Order: sequence, then C-alpha cells, then structure tokens
Amino acid sequence: MKNKTILFLGLVAIFFAFTVNVSAQTPVQPVLPTLPQRQVDISMPNTTGYATMTVNDTGNPTTNGQNLQTAVNNASCNPEGTIIYLKAGVNYDVVPTNGITLPAKNCAPGKWIIIRSDAPDSSLPSEGVRINPSYAPLLPKLRKTGVNGSTFFVPVNGNHYRIMFLEFTTTVNTTINSLNHITLGDGSGTGPQDTLAEVPRYLVVDRVYIHGSDNPARASRRGVTTDCGDCAVINSYISQIHEVGFDTQAVGGWNGDGPVLIDNNYLEAAGENIMFGGAVSKIPGVNPNDITITRNHIYKPTSWFAGMPNYAGVRWSIKNLFELKTGVRMLVEGNILENNWDDAQDGSAFVIKTTNSVGASGPTWPLTSDITIRYNKVINARGGVGGSGGCYPDVVGSACTPRVRFENNIMWDMGAYWSDRYMLLVSGAKSTYSPPTDLSLEHNTIIVTDKWNVAAANQANNVIAIDGAVAAGQTPFERFAFHNNIMGWGNAQYGIHESCSVGGVSTPCTTANSWFKNIFYDRTGCAHPNDVCTSGTALPMASVGFTDSANNNYKLIPSSLGYRAATDGKDVGADVDMVNSKTVGVISGVWSGSQTPPPPPPTSSCTNPPLVPSGFATPCPVLSLSASSV
Repeated sequence: MKNKTILFLGLVAIFFAFTVNVSAQTPVQPVLPTLPQRQVDISMPNTTGYATMTVNDTGNPTTNGQNLQTAVNNASCNPEGTIIYLKAGVNYDVVPTNGITLPAKNCAPGKWIIIRSDAPDSSLPSEGVRINPSYAPLLPKLRKTGVNGSTFFVPVNGNHYRIMFLEFTTTVNTTINSLNHITLGDGSGTGPQDTLAEVPRYLVVDRVYIHGSDNPARASRRGVTTDCGDCAVINSYISQIHEVGFDTQAVGGWNGDGPVLIDNNYLEAAGENIMFGGAVSKIPGVNPNDITITRNHIYKPTSWFAGMPNYAGVRWSIKNLFELKTGVRMLVEGNILENNWDDAQDGSAFVIKTTNSVGASGPTWPLTSDITIRYNKVINARGGVGGSGGCYPDVVGSACTPRVRFENNIMWDMGAYWSDRYMLLVSGAKSTYSPPTDLSLEHNTIIVTDKWNVAAANQANNVIAIDGAVAAGQTPFERFAFHNNIMGWGNAQYGIHESCSVGGVSTPCTTANSWFKNIFYDRTGCAHPNDVCTSGTALPMASVGFTDSANNNYKLIPSSLGYRAATDGKDVGADVDMVNSKTVGVISGVWSGSQTPPPPPPTSSCTNPPLVPSGFATPCPVLSLSASSV
C-alpha cells in the first residue's frame, strides 16, 4: 500500500509538472478587438434631375462669399438635389466667424447638395484618385478672412452635403487664429450639439485641397473636424496645418458618434495628423465609434524640425502622427506614417489612451477600445507606440482601454535622426494610470537604426517599457501578448523594463507566456525563454535573414532563423507582401481600379531636400521605392 501511495503521489507530481510546463509553453491569447460595425457610403449619387446653380465672379471676393451663402440657403434636396458650381480659380472670401453655414435640409433619401468647381470632370481627378496641389488653378478658392471660426461649418442636423473640387486656405493679409477650414458638426462645448439626434450626418469631403500658410501669423488649427456621423474625408490633400504654441490636427473629432471614413488622403499637421478625443464630448455616453482610417499618407516635413539643416525657422508644436484619447471600434490599415521627433511631446508615432482631457470636472464616459492597427508602414519616427493603453483617473469604468492590437506593421529608421527613448511605452510612469487589458502586438517588424549619435542621457533607456499600478486583487496587463515580432535592440541601456505594483506591492507586469517567438536583434542571447534566438551569442541585424535590408526589404529568406518559426507557422515579423499590397498607392493616391491618374504633384513625395545631420542617412529617398521593395 505504501508503494502504491508513493507511486500515486509520483504520478500526481509528474502530472502537475507536465501541466505547468504545458501552460508555460502556451502563448497568451488576448481577446481580439471588434472591427468597425458601420461603414460610410461614399458612392457618388446619380445627379440626373438635379437643379444647378452657379455662383459667378462679381469681381469682389467678399461679395462672392456672400453670394455662395445665399446659394446654399436656397438650395434644395427634395425631391431632387442641387449642384452649386463655383468658378475655377476665383476667390470666395468668408468673413463671418462660423463661415459659410451649411444648414439642415429636409432631403429626400439619397439626394444631396453638391458644392464644387465648375471645371469639367475630365480635367479633374477621377473618383477614387487623390487630388494634389497641381490642380489649384482649377479650384475655386475659399479664403477665411475673419478671425477664428470656420470656413465651412455644418451645424446641428446639417445633412447630405458633398464638398468637392475646392481649395481652402488662409488670406494673405489677415491674421488668422484658431481656424478650422471645414467643421462638420459642433464640438465647441458651448453649442447645442448635446444629443445624438442633433449630430450632422451624410457629409462627404472628396478631392478637396486644404492648406494653411507657413507664415506663423496665419495659423491653421484643423483641416477637417469630424464631429459627425456617416461622414467621410476622402481623396483629399491637407497640408500646412500648424500654429505656434497650439495643438493642431489635419483631421480630428470628439463630439460625434460616427461612422467616419478617412481614406486615401495626404495629411500633414504639426500636432497630431489624426486625433480623436482631446476635447470635451457633450453627448452623454457617446464616443466616436466605427472609425475607418485607410490608405493615407500621414506626414510631417523635416523642415519643421529645428535639428535639421533644412529647418524653415518656425518652431511649430510637434506631437504625434496618430493619437486616440477616445474612440471605439477603429481600424487603421494600409497607411504610411512618416517623420516624428521629440518636441512638444516625446515623438511617438502612435499614442493611444483613455482620458476626457479635462480632469475630474469632465465627463466620465470617454472610452478608447477595440482598436486594430495593421498593415501600416512607419518611417523615421523617434518612437513607435507611446502611452499605449493607459487610463487617466478622470475616467471610470470596468475596463481600461481594452482590446488594442498592433498587427503586421513595418517600422524602419526608428530613432534614426532624433534620438529615441522607447519603441513601445505601455501605460506610463505615473502610478495614477491604469493598465490596459488585452493589449497585443503580433507579427510586427521594427527596425531600430543604430545611428543616434546623441548624448548618453538622451539615448534609449529601453526599447520596451511597461509600467502600471492596480488595486489589490487585480491583475496588471491582463492577457498582454507580444508574439512573433522582430525588433532591434539598438543602444538600449536596459532593453525591456517592467515596473508594476498591485496594492502598492511591486510585481511583474506580464507573464512568461506574454512573450513568444520574438526576434530581438543586436543583442546577445534570448530576451525571453520562448524567443527565436541564438542563445549566448550575438545576433546582428545582418544575421536575421532579411531579403535586402539596405533597401528596406524586410521579408525573411528561407534560411532565416525566423522563417516559418512563428506560433502560427508563418514567418516571424510582418507579412511583408500583405503590407506592400495594402500601401502600394499611398504615396501617389492612385490605386488599381482608379481611372485617369492625376498629374504629378508640384514637388516630389520627398517634400524636403535630403539634408540631414552629418553621419545620418538621407530620409527622403525611401519614399521613391516601389512598395514591392519593402
């Protein structure tokens, strides 16, 4: 009996040892985000039977603007729509603070009011093709001449407006502050848009050229504000959106419920090129929902960076390329995000968190959740993902920024020109932040360029930093997953740093199962037991097995240690072929299936001379590479 007992206990011990071992070898499986559930219909309406109106040139730009307002007021969309033609190349000056108001109309289903250039369609970009500045002579020019406000403003219940083939800019001789070129909805915080029933809907900005001025006295705070539902910004070119000492965005919103589509645009802004949240939402319980952001070139010119030889001499407030403070069910796919550095913030390409941006006096319902970021390219940024997932104490709820996923993205020349601190910063160093749940990063390729040449104090402390604090009985970073990625170690002093606490007691932020089948090059040995690595020996970038890293082709060759070595049997790192197919037309704005391509832009896609500090590689030529070369 004694021997049987010993045998039984031995089998139990073996069983539990095996169970623990199996558990340790099973990757964490996060709950995946829900994709957008509603889409915006951007198809051109059949305009047969539409009335037409033409706002002719009177020789007085101010009178032209007044006549445009009269035409909009008189336009009908019931039983048929109306096309309002503006004269190509003619100035229409807008004086009132609210600009040209596009009021609510009682539109018949599917009928629109279209405001556009009178230039023939044959001389303009076809449907699905991005406009660019070379078309300016064919576009009517909407110029805001009053201080503050908007050029076009859609108030509560505004609906069924399509804005096409127009140029929006500032005037030559008037100081402009807080200018929003196109404002879709009322997010002022003092306006009447505080119920879902008042949100403007069915609004499309298509093939529009919006730009500010590099004269700091004529600032542009926002290109298009999207406090709306069923609205879209597509095929447009938005540039020179900046203001000294203030936050600016090419596209942003906070007081509408969506859905919103941002597709096939060139987006240039100093603060955040795209941002949702950041101001007070006035509709109880509502966040921007069902946002689709695809095929955009999201760019900051290096002439805005004081450290570059081609610096233009104005210190704009530089923050991030993409930021979320609120937003639910977002897809960010097939974009190219380019150039970001340490200035007003730490220079991360992406910043994702939950906050009401006001504090204890603000609303408690803001939420950022279900965010999918995939098949994008990020080039020349100080950091990759910053502040990801943190919740500020001004927000309450059962979950903190749940279900954020970065998947199949390629980032290169990270930290190359403006030093670096983090490739991934999760939550933040403040104990008042709450960690996210179900944050996952899988199948990404992140190339950290070891060319910093900066003071040691400014070099990277960590390539990954994870911090957070939770109350006793809670788990920090539940189901955090970092699997199947390739990442450079660079000059990181500490590499991967975790600092979490539970009820004030220091504890690890993640589990061993959070890290599976990753390749960290430029380091010796394995960062985690389940990495794909060469134990005890150095792994330089040249030994990873990229097809042609000198030309940014990061597809793995069959002899690579990461080839077919991921947890799903695929290559470690990003699916390069899929990323290429998703971004092939981003630089030009022309895609397979588009019609007549536009003429080339007035400058190359490298909008600045290839001037960089001594010892650094030129940042711009990478843009001339075909997408298949990555």
